[in-house]
Amino acid sequence: SASSASSASSAASAARGLAELGIGIVLYDFVFFWIHLAMHRNRALFWLVHARHHTHRWLSPGSTVVHSLVDGGLQVAVNMVVQQLSPWGVGAKLSASRLLHNVVVTFMLVEAHSEFDCAFSLHNLAPSVFGGSLRHRYHHARGKGTKPVFFQQFFKYLDDFFGFTVSDAECRRACFSHPRCPPSSRARQIEIVRSSSSSSSFSPSFSSHHHHLPHHHDKSGWGEKA
Repeated sequence: SASSASSASSAASAARGLAELGIGIVLYDFVFFWIHLAMHRNRALFWLVHARHHTHRWLSPGSTVVHSLVDGGLQVAVNMVVQQLSPWGVGAKLSASRLLHNVVVTFMLVEAHSEFDCAFSLHNLAPSVFGGSLRHRYHHARGKGTKPVFFQQFFKYLDDFFGFTVSDAECRRACFSHPRCPPSSRARQIEIVRSSSSSSSFSPSFSSHHHHLPHHHDKSGWGEKA
């Protein structure tokens, strides 16, 4: 009947849309991993392109859009390319899939910079799949003992394969250059302060308005190779 044919068509479109959405997010994360890694492994490239994104003393959702024009342009360019790719042909991606892709990627980028370590955080909902905010906060945490790791924005498999990792426990213990940092396992109670700010008197907390804090540039070699 016409109704059953319409239902089958709708189901097929929904399945195609979900497939295109998932493939697009995986491709975006895969492609930008190599760009992100290159920016950190090349000192000149880091300071010319990527350093501004690492100027926050600690993260907030607003940190997502703190970047240079070139850095942001690279992310947009990668997104534009993967939006053209579909198993059903180049340029054949459904409009709904493109829309959902932009919504989901924006959410995941903001979530990665949120410092949330809650039950509903992606890295806790699917710990074998997503690195999430737990890994990305450590990627931004600069201080004594930190390592330049976690270059994948969303997933874990590339960082795990190449060994660009530290344990989740170490991520949660990350607390540098601040004498009153509490030994907690929750990101909302962990203070991330750069080594260069150890002389400051502030005591940051999760609820602070982080994006109103002045940026601080520290040329201590974060862009160097591990």
